[in-house]
Amino acid sequence: MAKRFENKVVIVTGGGTGIGRGAALRFADEGAEVVVSGRRSEPLDNVVKEITSAGGKAWSHICDVRDIGQIQALVDAVVARSGHIDVLINNAGVPGEGAFLEVTPDYYDSVLETNLRGCYFMAQRVAKAMIAKGNGGSIINITSIDATAADGPYSAYCTAKAGLVNLTRCMAFELAPHKIRANAVAPGFTMTEMTSNAVSAEELDYLSNRFDRVPMRRLGTVEECAAVMAFLASDEAPYLVGQNITIDGGLTSNLFIFESFGLMKK
Repeated sequence: MAKRFENKVVIVTGGGTGIGRGAALRFADEGAEVVVSGRRSEPLDNVVKEITSAGGKAWSHICDVRDIGQIQALVDAVVARSGHIDVLINNAGVPGEGAFLEVTPDYYDSVLETNLRGCYFMAQRVAKAMIAKGNGGSIINITSIDATAADGPYSAYCTAKAGLVNLTRCMAFELAPHKIRANAVAPGFTMTEMTSNAVSAEELDYLSNRFDRVPMRRLGTVEECAAVMAFLASDEAPYLVGQNITIDGGLTSNLFIFESFGLMKK
């Protein structure tokens, strides 16, 4: 694989599992020094070991994005140890399940605190560090297809992700003069540890091989999401700014009603 990120430093928040882990492995495989951050040390350490065992460069730093002090401590630690920050994968998030009529103010605040406020100030502090070095950079916010439609009882989560899409546009407008490109990736239903643990073996087989709601008939993979992130952060996408790239196997393009009645040809 081409080493597009040699001598680059990449921060991945929520980097211990799922899409964050996939991003960390991809950037490391392309030559980056990867800093994986999150709330729990064990999954972060596992990812670092996975990368370094394969000959890559990685280290971890605990950071709860709800805490501005911890965000700043992460940024300061990366600059002190590695000298600069080239890419931020702003991935930290929580599920946020709860019916609209039952969500309490405290629960709503807890979801938005991580999924929107945390991403906002992580991006802000990283952008300031990038500007101080004067070398530009790339910030990629991980949104969701839930930013543009309802997905069951996840109104707080959907609200946060919708805000993150527009934050990406605002960041793009303000940061482009500093040669910092802000974009977003919006995954659809993706195979992660959380997904596989939440469904039965029969359900997992259905989602993996004949998922009727998705034109590609399957869940996406973390590797597919990571490939889009790597492209957006690379020098191959210098004019892509302020975009929210959907990667969902065609799910959000599908309005075909008859599949609901089992009439679609397999």
